[in-house]
This record gives sequence, structure tokens and C-alpha cells, in this order.
Amino acid sequence: MNSLNTVEVSGDAPGDVEELVRFVLHEKGISGAEVSVHFCDAEEIARLNREYRGIDAPTDVLSFPMHESLSAMMDALSLTPSVLLGDLVLSEPVIRQNCETYGVSFSEELTRLVIHGMLHLLGETHQGYDHGDPMLAEQERLVKRHLEAKEQ
Repeated sequence: MNSLNTVEVSGDAPGDVEELVRFVLHEKGISGAEVSVHFCDAEEIARLNREYRGIDAPTDVLSFPMHESLSAMMDALSLTPSVLLGDLVLSEPVIRQNCETYGVSFSEELTRLVIHGMLHLLGETHQGYDHGDPMLAEQERLVKRHLEAKEQ
């Protein structure tokens, strides 16, 4: 497998989003993936949420995976050195609202949402928002690991 992961970030990206995406890919043992990350305002993400999910409200992160599952993506990687994993769309204004709502720093919430979106791009899903859910437990494990690594 190709060891290079490609991350393209557009919009006014806060923080080191590219490093976060690479962190998740490394932790999940993925190489040769291409990921696009776009930052937008609350209005644009509300439009996308309405168009693709039928929910007429802004959200913090949307994931648009190119493969139905991790195994489908891994199969594609076995045939070619690089595979488009998908697109993440995040809204900084909504993320900042989350910080106030949940009482967390911007860095922590951005980390959580990039990881959440990346897990969806890798084919993981969750039922509701119970922290016992396997995907959300993995999300929080990765958030903790990344934040601890940044402190060192």
C-alpha cells in the first residue's frame, strides 16, 4: 500500500485540520487515501444538510464517503495506490456554538468533529449519541489520544 495520504483543505480552516485527518488515517492503519475538507458558514452547511439529509437546520460536520464500507475502500486500495476516501464539510460558526453548549475548548471540539467525520468516511455508523455506542467510544478514544499527544 502507498504510505502517502493526501489531504486537501479549503475554506478558512482553523487549526491544523490536515494533521488531524492524517492522525486518524494513521491510527486506523490507512495509507493511500485522499480526503477533502471544506469549511463553510452555517447557511451553506444548512443547505447541504437539507439537500443530502432532509434536515432543514445547520449542523457541525457532514461526511460524504465515496465507499460504502471500510472493506470496500480497502479493496479499492488494493487495486490502486491512491483512493478518494470522501469529503468532510465543517462549519466553524456551528462548532463555536457547540463549544459554548458543551463547555469545551475550540481545539477539543474541532478534534472531536474531524475525528467523527473521518470515522463516517471510513464506513462507521452510530445509533443515536449514546457514548456506549462503538463508533462514539472509538471517537472519544481517538480524541483523548490526540489531545494527550498534543500536550507532550
